[in-house]
Amino acid sequence: GVGGIDALTRAAQLVPELTERKRLLDQHTGICTALLAEIKSRELDNFFSLESAIVSGSVYNAKSALMQVFSQDALGSAEDKLRLFVIYYLCNPQISDADSNEYTEALESL
Repeated sequence: GVGGIDALTRAAQLVPELTERKRLLDQHTGICTALLAEIKSRELDNFFSLESAIVSGSVYNAKSALMQVFSQDALGSAEDKLRLFVIYYLCNPQISDADSNEYTEALESL
């Protein structure tokens, strides 16, 4: 009857709004998917964990952890690795000359 036609008319009027909502949802889903792929490919979650541990002073054997991350095989961009070192240095400015040379060589080889 008439109620069915009214409901169908209202539904038809909502189509453009729902289409736009779907477009925006698809766009945001695409952005989130791309961000997640970048986070995974660079292991940014691991960088964040190590950076947080360095800042809080709870990292165990920081030199070993840093040298492992600074290896060419390790994921993460050169910028990620340099950011990690800057955080480490700001939290630990009294680095020995020997350690400083090792870090410099590792970072320069990236």
